[in-house]
Amino acid sequence: MKALAILALAVLLLTGCASTPTTAASSPPNDYTAPPTGDGTTPTPEPSGPGTYMVGIKGATVLMEVPDSAGPDAETIAVLQSAGVTPGSWIKADLDNRKGQDAAVLNVVGLSTPDGKRVEYKSLPVVTNTVQTSGMTSDVQRRYVTWSNAQKASAQAGERVTVWLMSTTPTPSGFVRVDAASGTAGPFTKAAKQ
Repeated sequence: MKALAILALAVLLLTGCASTPTTAASSPPNDYTAPPTGDGTTPTPEPSGPGTYMVGIKGATVLMEVPDSAGPDAETIAVLQSAGVTPGSWIKADLDNRKGQDAAVLNVVGLSTPDGKRVEYKSLPVVTNTVQTSGMTSDVQRRYVTWSNAQKASAQAGERVTVWLMSTTPTPSGFVRVDAASGTAGPFTKAAKQ
């Protein structure tokens, strides 16, 4: 008799559990909190748009003016144009490696928009590597080579340099992310607006 009462109670409990309403898998409960993103933080709106951004690369501190409306000196623009390169927009970076132990390089800065558009700015040494000098007159070629040899994208330990980066397109409006890399293929490190 005791076994029959336990069995009846178990059936009653199981039947009661099956009749409780369930929440659809696609709709979270009202107190649902979004899971953290891949880097362990919950997504939040961040300051973006034109201004000064900071990022660390190999022990160096990089402050970037995004975009730099003035651009570099007139000679740089004239030399690039004589080589057939038309700059669209500029970023000026202060690569401060005075406290670093190893050389630091800044070759690419990327700006991304909410819809996934990305514009990359390349350091002038990277840009000069893509220019064909064979069609230039000897005077233009000499001027170009002299100028390109003077361009910097790296700072040795204890050194501080200015790095100019350019894009052949205008600065994208509404960009929401700025990142930087030593190599042209990354890895990219997110910069913080100052």
